[in-house]
Amino acid sequence: MRADIFLSPGQNLGYVFHSLENPLEIGPLHAHDYFELSYVYYGSAAHHLSHSTERLEAGESVMVRPYVRHEMRIEPGSCVINLVIRPQLLSRMLSTAFAETGEVANYLSGYFSAIAGTSDRLLFAPVNLEEQRQVMEQIVEEIERKELGYEAKASALLLTLLVDWARQTSRASDEPEQVRLLTAIIGHIADNFAAVSLNSLARRFGFSASHLSRFLKQHTGKGFAKIVLDYKLDHALAMVETSDLLVSQIAKHVGFGSASHFTQVFRGRFGMTPSACRAKIRQS
Repeated sequence: MRADIFLSPGQNLGYVFHSLENPLEIGPLHAHDYFELSYVYYGSAAHHLSHSTERLEAGESVMVRPYVRHEMRIEPGSCVINLVIRPQLLSRMLSTAFAETGEVANYLSGYFSAIAGTSDRLLFAPVNLEEQRQVMEQIVEEIERKELGYEAKASALLLTLLVDWARQTSRASDEPEQVRLLTAIIGHIADNFAAVSLNSLARRFGFSASHLSRFLKQHTGKGFAKIVLDYKLDHALAMVETSDLLVSQIAKHVGFGSASHFTQVFRGRFGMTPSACRAKIRQS
């Protein structure tokens, strides 16, 4: 799913209300090319990833990185505000704001953090429920009115929320240096998954290959090869769903040596070939 569905040309930040009365027509598990911040405005919701489910109450938020398959199910009488954020906007916002707080900065600008034991999202509990609710309402109002400088003001308001959450996350971390190192490593994988190798990654961060492999397994529950493969397949699936590229082009883009091997691995993960997956999505 592309950000252009919700954002006009040149627009980098938008919102959608999601409730049973106003459902998002996006189907079940889906992926997209933008960051999505889902804020439970009132009530509750269940956030589903391909491997887990988490319940969110009023004031709680989840930030999902691009190309992660997920789904938000709204409980009766509830409402979720979804902020649609282009990655380039977050890169500008966070270039200096989080220079010394690695975990949130690396997630947002490097596409994810492993601090919560997952490579897919960050969860944020409310720091000040009423104050943050008012800030979210101001963000929505700015985007809705679209007056002069609205995106700059809405971005600044969003940044205040991210700062609050970053401080909360930093205080909650028992191993800040380990977190910073882990997120730097994962951020590098995220940016270079098509070509990165265990040996090159180990050299970059001063590890031996075996030490780095153990470090990743200890802190993420996944080995290096699994982390890289998950990135390749997440991106490949999003490209199958949202682009018209040939299967061979997608395979090359995400780092597979051949289209046949890519098709075999894709089918093993998703239960169908890339071509069949694309056809099924377009039929629906």
